[in-house]
Amino acid sequence: MAVVYTLNRPDLFLNTIGAPDLLPKTLDAASHFRPQPQAELDAKMAALLTTPMFE
Repeated sequence: MAVVYTLNRPDLFLNTIGAPDLLPKTLDAASHFRPQPQAELDAKMAALLTTPMFE
């Protein structure tokens, strides 16, 4: 979800993960990326009940 959300935003960039076990998953998600309506992604992110890392 984070890969799709990041790639969908032109003002953000995706910094690939250095962990060998996560990198293939990240690259796979990026290779299947299709733009989605931002409102749809925002609703999905809100449903995750995340909190900002920095305020």
